[in-house]
Amino acid sequence: MLSCTLQEYKDSYETKLSAYLNKHGDNTPSSFLEIEIKSYNDYDTILNKLKAAYSKKALKETFIKNKLLRKLKKINISSYNGIISQEIKHGESSNTKSTFVIIDIEKLTNYITSSNQILKFFNKEYRFSNNSNKLYKPVDLIGELPFLTTKRQSAVPGKEIVVNAGANVKPKKSVNPHPQVFLNTEAYELFQKLFEAFKISYNKLADFSFIYRIMHKDGFILDSFKPQMFINWLNKDPFNISLDKLKTLDNCSTLNKIQTYNIIKEALQIK
Repeated sequence: MLSCTLQEYKDSYETKLSAYLNKHGDNTPSSFLEIEIKSYNDYDTILNKLKAAYSKKALKETFIKNKLLRKLKKINISSYNGIISQEIKHGESSNTKSTFVIIDIEKLTNYITSSNQILKFFNKEYRFSNNSNKLYKPVDLIGELPFLTTKRQSAVPGKEIVVNAGANVKPKKSVNPHPQVFLNTEAYELFQKLFEAFKISYNKLADFSFIYRIMHKDGFILDSFKPQMFINWLNKDPFNISLDKLKTLDNCSTLNKIQTYNIIKEALQIK
């Protein structure tokens, strides 16, 4: 079961990792972290969608809310029980009865904060030894990676992260040149740094699918800017990245990409 707080996760981390490694001889710390990161990204997405749904008062959102609540209950019963404030039954028979759920927004927000802290824990507190594939700490990945030098070993043994993000300071405010694409100036600057990191990739389909999917999930790319619009936009100057489709987030995410994304966000002081 997923943890509700960072401390709760830390308390169980070593036990969970040890059990995973002992389960099968070819299991590694890196594969363990990839599974954990995917699970908590999915959890974080559900929490944020719930908060967005409950900020709307329209009755048509009730079905969406209940669907998200069922998903949350399935993956983390503790969080589900923690946010439920009241359940109101409607209808006279079991066939027509429906449930209107009132949740505690403050507690939901706290769980979102905790899920973000757990995801940061994966990317900041631990990394892999390139030789032994064992975890060690502590390491400040922001200080190590691209801003003092343009090429460093990544958390995945044998790979490198290349990010030309400039100085490790927050850039001056500027105008968002693509308001039809990005939420704000910071979102555009995030895309620029990600573009620099992945433009020489040998797998542009997976890497630029990841950029779109993760930025859209986190609200940096607008809902109105659909995947085909992103593909057409990338195909033109000044990007000239030729794609004909986008992969889903599950099919293009790797530990290395998620780590790079979080490093750049923190360097730009984007929350």
